[in-house]
Amino acid sequence: MKNYKRIIFTGVAAALCFSFAGCDLVPTHTPEGIPDGFPGGNGSASQEVTQTQWTEAFLISAFENVTVNVRTTGSALGQSDTQTQQLKINGNKLYYNAESEYYQEESGGIYYQYTYNANSEKWEKVETQSPYRLEQFVESLPFGGSYSDFTYADGGYSAADITVGQAVYQDVAVTFDGGKLVSCEYTIVLSFGVYDGEDVPGAETPEEGGEITLPAITLTVSFKFTDYDATTVELPSVDEGSDAPEQGGAEI
Repeated sequence: MKNYKRIIFTGVAAALCFSFAGCDLVPTHTPEGIPDGFPGGNGSASQEVTQTQWTEAFLISAFENVTVNVRTTGSALGQSDTQTQQLKINGNKLYYNAESEYYQEESGGIYYQYTYNANSEKWEKVETQSPYRLEQFVESLPFGGSYSDFTYADGGYSAADITVGQAVYQDVAVTFDGGKLVSCEYTIVLSFGVYDGEDVPGAETPEEGGEITLPAITLTVSFKFTDYDATTVELPSVDEGSDAPEQGGAEI
């Protein structure tokens, strides 16, 4: 059986949650001891919210200072894999932690990425023309206009199916506390169709240059939101050694 988990899932899951596809650079520094597991909610049932509170909770402005933990489980052809990721947003600064770390800073309309140079064992600050933007993250939570499609019961909001554009989100569950998102979970099925085997790294095809049909992937994505208005991001020093700053807050 072809290793579709390695070929497809890793890239797709990361792109769905925190799309770095438009960025110049992928993370290059692997921190020591990335925490395992995934935190639960705040331990209490969701508060009911008004339609105005619901809409505001999904706006870009709601995520200008927050820590987001994401767990994505993908399955196809009997194989499955789970990734955990963390995004810390503090105004013009961003921190991303999955299998490695990534930092970004905006200043005067110019975006900078902090990259780790393994040869010099130092961090370097470089300007990027393709930064990660908050809009990319908010696109993975497209339910701001779907208040009337959800039912509140048993301490949470739920909807069996939500269609946004051409995408169908299944088994959507949302919770709130103080008018802010605490958690959001949904399942989505992604279809890819037929591709030239040469365009799929690691793919096995009947013959060189043959076509391959990529299977549909079922993704279950869980978001947990903490530290609203209390998230900090400490950027690496570009003049000192290799250690990245400790980023406090909830574990992945």
